[in-house]
Amino acid sequence: MSRHQRKRARSADRDRVVEALTTAYVEGQLDDAEREERVSRALTAEGLDDLRPLVSDLQLPPGLRLAEPDVGGSTPGSVVLTGRPRSWRESKQRWDATPRWMKLLLGLLTVTVPAAVVMGIVTGPDDPGPILAPEGIERLVDEVDDTFGTTEVVEAEITDERALVTVPTDDGMHSETFGWDGKEFSLWYRGGVPQGQLVDLADVDAAALVETAEAARTTLGVEDVSHVSVDVGDPPAGPARLRFEVANEFREKASLETDLSGDEVLNRSPRS
Repeated sequence: MSRHQRKRARSADRDRVVEALTTAYVEGQLDDAEREERVSRALTAEGLDDLRPLVSDLQLPPGLRLAEPDVGGSTPGSVVLTGRPRSWRESKQRWDATPRWMKLLLGLLTVTVPAAVVMGIVTGPDDPGPILAPEGIERLVDEVDDTFGTTEVVEAEITDERALVTVPTDDGMHSETFGWDGKEFSLWYRGGVPQGQLVDLADVDAAALVETAEAARTTLGVEDVSHVSVDVGDPPAGPARLRFEVANEFREKASLETDLSGDEVLNRSPRS
């Protein structure tokens, strides 16, 4: 298929596929490696035909279905997934009706409501601008503080279009990951016991982080970079760190790890 015949993917298309993949992961359809690989491909997908194979073999969340390709060809139509996932109100009603013993069992097994359930809890400006920018990161830190009462998190992954913030639950026995698009937080999924120490986002120099991200875009040997992400976290072994990853539409990627200040390079993974 020639390049000009492909229908380009929108951020909304990528987000919907990522939500479906996250749901499949928490339901046991994908293991850790499969989820990481498919989500990475979804976030860097250029066309709709790049997204379709990522979900074609999955049992989709209630209300969603795989769109049919255009008649007479293999090119997908204007969307990959159609329908409406179950709303958070519908899911809450189902959860409220669940017997207490089953809720306790589900909690022990770390099985939760579908990740496609969207629970908006913070509203931001209509045009927030890129998140992977000094102002965007500063707004993210402020919103995390306002929403969760602290800037300490288990992990945060930041791109231009979204941030994923993982925080411990009040009892410290589980973690919850929220997506932030610059306007509101949405619950993506719940996980197990948090690993490593908490990282204070307020300790991160936003300007230095963005400067290093831009340097990673041009110095790690990946041509025509289409995706840059920064992971802020504290691995089980070693100090808290920043992990910068760049990728292109050909699935070539490379990464760089530094300390929180960005001054010391801890690890460098060449293009793969």
